[in-house]
Amino acid sequence: MPKKYPPLLIFLILILAGCSSSTTPNISSMGGIWATNISTSIGSKNNDVSQQVITYQITLQNREPMAVTVHSVMLLFPKELDLRIKSDRNVTLENTIASKGTIHINGQVEFDATGVTKEQISGWGPPIKGIFATTEQPIIIQTQETLP
Repeated sequence: MPKKYPPLLIFLILILAGCSSSTTPNISSMGGIWATNISTSIGSKNNDVSQQVITYQITLQNREPMAVTVHSVMLLFPKELDLRIKSDRNVTLENTIASKGTIHINGQVEFDATGVTKEQISGWGPPIKGIFATTEQPIIIQTQETLP
């Protein structure tokens, strides 16, 4: 390689590095429906270790300038858990969230834990990976984990 290319290559790398953006979006200024709190626990159903229950509590906050009616939400799970879900993952709400208001969702979802250990289940990550909501139009509910 000729001697004039390395300095040119270094110059291009420095220029490109200076053009990259590392800004973090300001969460408080972003609109939409946000899951501001998702709390889960896992336990056995009727002392049967092969049948487990995920108990969840979710807080949804409306950061839109107007009220939003949420018809239903669908819980999204990690792939390994998703294949084992035995109960309905859809929750009917028919609830209007005022601008800057919140609602709380509580419930349970059953899954088959046959052949897996507690360590394997915890290795799948958070039990609820995301939430899909149906309003007048389908929207994805934002969580801290979904930020770019």
